[in-house]
Amino acid sequence: MKGLTIVLFLAIYLLSTVSVAHENDVIKGTVREGSEKYGIPGVTVSVKVNDKIYSQVVSEADGKYKIAVPDSLESFTLVYSFIGMKTKEIEINRKKDKHAK
Repeated sequence: MKGLTIVLFLAIYLLSTVSVAHENDVIKGTVREGSEKYGIPGVTVSVKVNDKIYSQVVSEADGKYKIAVPDSLESFTLVYSFIGMKTKEIEINRKKDKHAK
């Protein structure tokens, strides 16, 4: 039992260290088409920098999503893609776009 306690303590310590080293902001939103009031489920939302994808999520049944963005990224592109629809890319610059902080 003592060995298990030490292992659990070590695991918790390592997880807390990793989370401090990789701080992320979370961007929340809802994917809608035009002026529709209902969200679109199943849309892939990605954070892209220089053609590299940092994180990716899929919108929920109501079109809502939450995506992690590393604090170290000053500017990035949010990419919205869905089968059968044109991909939409929105460039974000944290210095200019205060809502993206």
